[in-house]
Amino acid sequence: MALDLTPLTNATARLREGLAGYERDTADEQIRDGLIQRFAFTYELCHRTLRRFLREAAASPDELDQMGFADLIRAGGEAGLLRAFRNF
Repeated sequence: MALDLTPLTNATARLREGLAGYERDTADEQIRDGLIQRFAFTYELCHRTLRRFLREAAASPDELDQMGFADLIRAGGEAGLLRAFRNF
């Protein structure tokens, strides 16, 4: 089953929009606060999406449930998944 990346794609687009708005007016604290919220949401969604993808591809999905964040990132890097996001 293919993993639906639409929510992550939408979240990164919204994060880019927020960043562009903040770059136009760095003194606007409301824009900055919204950008922080968008970053936190996108970060969490990335984490969940990575875990879901690795879980589908894993020989032992239960091991992934026990992995900490750093180990999960390491596993994603070893699987070649993190190279695609270098040009964000």
